[in-house]
Amino acid sequence: MDGLLKRVRAVRLQFVGALLLTLACCGCGDGGAKQKLLDDAQRSVETSLAAWKRGEKPASLLDGPQAIEFFDDDWNRSMTLVEYSVHATYLETDGTPRCAVDLVLKSGDQPPEQLRVTYEMVTKEQRLVIARDPMS
Repeated sequence: MDGLLKRVRAVRLQFVGALLLTLACCGCGDGGAKQKLLDDAQRSVETSLAAWKRGEKPASLLDGPQAIEFFDDDWNRSMTLVEYSVHATYLETDGTPRCAVDLVLKSGDQPPEQLRVTYEMVTKEQRLVIARDPMS
């Protein structure tokens, strides 16, 4: 009888463990896809900012393996990107990926200026469009 009780308890424990594992995974099925989207968004912003820092023009990003159309008025005004650091990458409530980035910009003889900006990404006609949020 003791052996039977132990087996019943073991089966019950396995069942409860499997149930908990199933419940833990429910709702998480798209977590990997969301994380990939966030990783890709951050990588694209970093690729773009690295090109800016090297002194390239935004149009140079159209020739890469992933065509990127990048809009930032400071880059278009030929400000120098001295340094950048991605602060956070997240999804807006509508699912749009956004990156908050700390920039250090320099213009001519002026001292460097530090600012936090946010870039928003959308895919349009086989291109990734990254634009700086004018409200940031």
